[in-house]
Amino acid sequence: MSEVISHLYNASGSDLIAKCHGFDDATHLARALSDGAWVLDASPHPTQLGERVAALNPNIRWQNLYIDDQAKTPESGKYSHSNAETFVGKIDKLDKYDVNSFDAVFSYMLLQELSTNNLESALHAAKTIFNITKPGGLILIGPIKSGLNPLKKFTSGVQVIKNETIDDGIFAERIVSVTRAPKAVKYIQAIGTLIMRG
Repeated sequence: MSEVISHLYNASGSDLIAKCHGFDDATHLARALSDGAWVLDASPHPTQLGERVAALNPNIRWQNLYIDDQAKTPESGKYSHSNAETFVGKIDKLDKYDVNSFDAVFSYMLLQELSTNNLESALHAAKTIFNITKPGGLILIGPIKSGLNPLKKFTSGVQVIKNETIDDGIFAERIVSVTRAPKAVKYIQAIGTLIMRG
């Protein structure tokens, strides 16, 4: 299992994450973003998606926010491309962004992990993601549940075009309900963590 997780967060995993968000690969995603787009990728783990997409499309600004609630101090850094940067911080870092800031917001595994431990935190994060996306902006969240079997893989994500008729609270409830991992997954994750540490 640790090989699967590490694959998502290396260079070849960027294509897999792009596919989960509905694109053929990272190249297709880079081409789909309009010139001047400001993109946020909020994730619980570092990925190579932002670096790869920023390299493929120098006309966008990509910002990674890795959520780590154990982070004592926020870290920041630039990728090797001047149009991409990374920050590490607690979940409340999402609240620092202005309403209607981003042209696109990606989030892979964040809501799933938050809802496993704290449903209110996941709902707040989903609502904030909605609010910091510009009207007409693209929200891509995943993975979503695949059936009722908690051992089944999660599948591709959800794409939403933000419009003013969507209520942020209803959006948050619906998105969290389709990304929320069953309780059995929490116990499987805990066992897997213990095994990897052991």
